[in-house]
Amino acid sequence: MKYIANQSVGRFATGDEVLGLTDERAKELLAIGAIKAVPSDQEPQKGNVEPLGDEPSENDEKTVAEDKPKRQRTTKTQG
Repeated sequence: MKYIANQSVGRFATGDEVLGLTDERAKELLAIGAIKAVPSDQEPQKGNVEPLGDEPSENDEKTVAEDKPKRQRTTKTQG
């Protein structure tokens, strides 16, 4: 049985597989809803969590270029 965090549990973030639990601790966390049990052969369900930037998009380069501040030329006057 795998356990998936419904909320932060120790070093595990929401959606992470929670490892190293004793049976007693797993029962406690299940009872309060901090984790959910998932059959071992099933991929954990992430709910509404979407990966951030795993795949580059065609707009990535354009966005980065647009985010860079434009330098303005200044002339120094001698005084």
